[in-house]
Amino acid sequence: MLKTSAVAFCLLVISVPVAAQHHHHGGHGHGHTAIHSGSHWGHSNWSHVAPSHQHYGNGHHGTYYTTGHTHFYTPTVVAYSTTANYAAPPVQAPVQMAFGSFAHTDDLAGRLGADLNNFCLDLHYNYQNNPGYRETYREAYGLLQVAKQLHQQQHAGDRASIVSQVSSIDQQFHHIQEDVSKFNRQPLRQIAMGGVVTKGESIEALIHHLAYDVGVEPHAPEQAPAPLGAGTEVAPPPSDGFGAPAPGLLNAPVSTPPPATLP
Repeated sequence: MLKTSAVAFCLLVISVPVAAQHHHHGGHGHGHTAIHSGSHWGHSNWSHVAPSHQHYGNGHHGTYYTTGHTHFYTPTVVAYSTTANYAAPPVQAPVQMAFGSFAHTDDLAGRLGADLNNFCLDLHYNYQNNPGYRETYREAYGLLQVAKQLHQQQHAGDRASIVSQVSSIDQQFHHIQEDVSKFNRQPLRQIAMGGVVTKGESIEALIHHLAYDVGVEPHAPEQAPAPLGAGTEVAPPPSDGFGAPAPGLLNAPVSTPPPATLP
């Protein structure tokens, strides 16, 4: 059943036209899609839906969601639909998550890193024409590096650092979401599903569950986060001009985003 559901999910995602994945609102290149709302995943009483995706790779299966203030994980792979409020079969063996248990930290951190990677790639290819892009990209790329550290910290048993990092990610990503909500999209290359607003909502759902898993209240009163060090500048991929990748680069394999380029 799990395998069949996974195939259905892939087919649904592929069948959604790119134009339908990236809504326009006012003068900006995207609107609020509420992709994490359960009404588009066959369960209208769910929120903060965080399904598995192909780009997560092996070992990241199943779905996270909340009902009310209770967090759950299920091995069932749910399918997205552009039609709201469709009814899906009950999910398999949902497990209630425990606040501060660190039981799902590895899985959630891996998913978060993969989604932040695609978020950065989307910014790099399709949003460089926006004022403030460079600073926003540097902040997003910094969070990607932090997300990569969570796996190592979990295996080292450094829970104090994980709590601090997740709290910082939660606060800083909302600032990034505010920035990109004003960006216009100049489509050069489609990266995974939707644009940065859609990807941002998926990341927000993952942060919601990750914060609960490590014992951080989501959207806690803001504290000044530690500054993200820029480190040594690394040359970005070659380009023909401002924001336009060189010929041939558009069809190159994508694995990691280019590095931040601001000091």
